[in-house]
Amino acid sequence: MSKKKNIFGFSHVYSYFYTRFLKTHIIMDKRAVIHIIVVLIVSSCLYIITESFLMSLGILMILLLIDQLLIQYDSKRRREWEERQRKEREEEIENNNL
Repeated sequence: MSKKKNIFGFSHVYSYFYTRFLKTHIIMDKRAVIHIIVVLIVSSCLYIITESFLMSLGILMILLLIDQLLIQYDSKRRREWEERQRKEREEEIENNNL
């Protein structure tokens, strides 16, 4: 018995994997795409300015570290703000029920 091939020559297993997993993860958030573009632009500019791959790599690693720390700080503040808002709503509902 020969395995059936689809139009593109991939086996059914790969085709199933592609449609179930890859297609859903290829669609990216607009902010993530902008973030990747900005990182590529900054890294290419750093390489042009420093004319050294290792120097630009070190600076880029520091910038990515700072970026990640800012993202964590922002998400922490957002969670705290949402928690305060949730508690205020619960207290308001409790006061209205009394």
